[in-house]
Amino acid sequence: MAPPSGAMLSVIVTPPGGPDDIANLFARLVPAAVDGLVREVFYAAPDADQLAPLCEEAGARTATSLEAARGQARGPWLLIAPATFRPAEDWQDRVGAHLARGSGVLKLKGIKPGGLFARAPTAELRPL
Repeated sequence: MAPPSGAMLSVIVTPPGGPDDIANLFARLVPAAVDGLVREVFYAAPDADQLAPLCEEAGARTATSLEAARGQARGPWLLIAPATFRPAEDWQDRVGAHLARGSGVLKLKGIKPGGLFARAPTAELRPL
């Protein structure tokens, strides 16, 4: 589903998660950027500068806090997700439909990681 006109997301990726998690999530966001749904991506953490090369390679920016990333965000909507978040296959359609309705907060449940007691990380979509 194509995004509604002018409805682009600023994605803020937060801890927990290491460089592999961050790179994996960035890679999963690329199709949404190509489709025009994702406008920009930030990695927001106190140690974000240490991961600046990884972020720059992926076209993402760094911020030292969630608040700082929110202040730099230019999209009308924010998707805030932990680095361990793995979006489900239909996430772009769900987000596009939500944006078309123009409604408030949407919780997106990610793909459950392996492990007996593992919980699927969630992301939150909200208007900026």
